[in-house]
Amino acid sequence: MTGKISNTLPRFAALSLSALLLAGCAIEQPSSLTHRLALSNAITDVEMTADPEALAMKVGFADALTRAFSEQNISSKTGSRWIADFAVSAQPAQTSVVTVAQEQQGVSPSAGGGVKAKWFHKCKPERVRGSLAVFDRDANELVGKAEGHFIACPGDRAEMDALAALLVRSVTSSAALGTSQE
Repeated sequence: MTGKISNTLPRFAALSLSALLLAGCAIEQPSSLTHRLALSNAITDVEMTADPEALAMKVGFADALTRAFSEQNISSKTGSRWIADFAVSAQPAQTSVVTVAQEQQGVSPSAGGGVKAKWFHKCKPERVRGSLAVFDRDANELVGKAEGHFIACPGDRAEMDALAALLVRSVTSSAALGTSQE
């Protein structure tokens, strides 16, 4: 009986340690807002300014934004009064980028918040940032803007649709949404 227990104990310990290590290796942070200016008027359509020659990430983000606008019953239409412009980028997650408002120019904001890879992560994480700006063509002014990000392994774009939906809901709704870090 003692022989069976002594043989089973190391296997159980190894399995327990493996399960513990594998459970902690995922890198994921949900989408959150970093800046928000909601539209003051209800809109029914926008013209997307996506360049078809752009990188795959930009094209993918344009598609995600188009789907997100559609979910809000806003169609994509050439010549619309409302013009949607966007940007998307990815950089190592330990690099922190801070939005500085006009009234803060000359002030050095804290650049904290970078995410460093840990020994149990399966990759060196990257931060994917997205921004959406909606302009009123007739008034020639910015009427809505939102910025956000998510953190994932390089090439993992599973959160792209969620980020796009968060940005679109943010600029088309007067109610506060998601986690705002203004």
